[in-house]
Amino acid sequence: LVLTDPPYGIGKAKWDKKFPIWSVDLCFSKARIVIITPGIWCLGDCISLMGDRYRWTFCGRCLNGISQRGAIGFNNWIPAVLGGDPIPKGMDVFDYNLISGHPIEADHPCPKPLSFIRWLINRVDVYTILDPFMGSGTVLRAAKDLGRRAIGIEIEEKYCKIAVKRLRQEVFGFRKEG
Repeated sequence: LVLTDPPYGIGKAKWDKKFPIWSVDLCFSKARIVIITPGIWCLGDCISLMGDRYRWTFCGRCLNGISQRGAIGFNNWIPAVLGGDPIPKGMDVFDYNLISGHPIEADHPCPKPLSFIRWLINRVDVYTILDPFMGSGTVLRAAKDLGRRAIGIEIEEKYCKIAVKRLRQEVFGFRKEG
């Protein structure tokens, strides 16, 4: 699986100059299933670039807030475009709540909710995940939490450091009493 959140080309940061159209074919050359979160502005481009490999668009829907103000209104959902092999049927919308002020996610201009990324990974029956636009390491953290292998690639050193910090965090296994 390639699961990635590339730049949208909307100027959220100095590296966010344009959507990397070249990356779609490259992702398919590395995996049989590709999921890209292209943002609202690049949704049509991403689907078009996938061509006949396009299968579906999943949605992460924020229940307790408005994630951003766009040129045509408020946005409270994240599209995730699926291409490649079909996946098992199930829900195509994942509802989540924002946790404001998370210290690690606050260091990136466009973090994705960890719970949404875990849900996307669980939709696919694969054990190795590649994220060529790793950012703060959300995909890698989700993969680790789910016992999957993951490879991340990131051009910005500061985001690599954030990802390393996130991957060092461990989840405590609590057992039920009784």
